[in-house]
Amino acid sequence: MLCVGPVERTSAHAWIGWTKEALRRIRCQSPSASALPTRVLDDVDSYLDVWDDATLAGGDVVECRMDVDPEELQYLTYAIYNLDLHLADQAEPTEGHSFHLVLVRDLLFTLAQVSPSQAAFAAQLRPTWPVAVEAE
Repeated sequence: MLCVGPVERTSAHAWIGWTKEALRRIRCQSPSASALPTRVLDDVDSYLDVWDDATLAGGDVVECRMDVDPEELQYLTYAIYNLDLHLADQAEPTEGHSFHLVLVRDLLFTLAQVSPSQAAFAAQLRPTWPVAVEAE
């Protein structure tokens, strides 16, 4: 079970909106200019939709719980990691930073609970993922 949050609804909404716009810009690039395959962009976008739906539930705080297969969780974590690296030179909205921190923290925490090999994978990503280091 992946649980993202609790976090302020406005922060989630700001980061999700910014990230959706970034994905749109990436899709407009030539395929050779983007290091992210279309399939990864589509999959991240679908998770953004799920998290965005959670922000529409009302209230000032949002928490999204979802069942995610362990392999899908590893894939999602690595996709968000690669997206973050790709967007590292772009300033995310200040208001959305809290959600970004919570998302990465919760992805890595949940992944580390799955199995020893998944925990090792999360441990490998953490020190090379700037937002993960900040979220500790």
